[in-house]
Amino acid sequence: MGGATSCVAVGNGVEPPRLVLDAGTGLMRLSTLLAGRPFVGTILISHLHWDHTHGLPFFDAGLQPGNSVRVLMPTDGTDAEELLSRGLSPPHFPVRPRELGATGRSRRSSRAGRALRATTCSSRRSRTRAAAPSASG
Repeated sequence: MGGATSCVAVGNGVEPPRLVLDAGTGLMRLSTLLAGRPFVGTILISHLHWDHTHGLPFFDAGLQPGNSVRVLMPTDGTDAEELLSRGLSPPHFPVRPRELGATGRSRRSSRAGRALRATTCSSRRSRTRAAAPSASG
């Protein structure tokens, strides 16, 4: 019970990791490894179960000024932020992805018959906070 969920940082042992496989709560450990430096790289999310996505709002290195985070995830053609918001928004989570301070753009890519949504995010440093639901849902 408890502990870190799915997240593997891939690096060469010399430079900081630039590829992360899944974004479970183990992603917070990468912030510790980066020791205050921003994350510059790609996060590949294999599927959208909560144990593979719920480290994103707590990933301080991904919210540091100077970051460049590209998120690749499976999609059915739906916008990436909308997909993440299904699990990362009230009533399941106190804030939506856009409320974390991230800005980004997304584009659709289809490789080997699988659709991926690529989202590039940059943000100001932000902390999770409670927020009232908006009128738009």
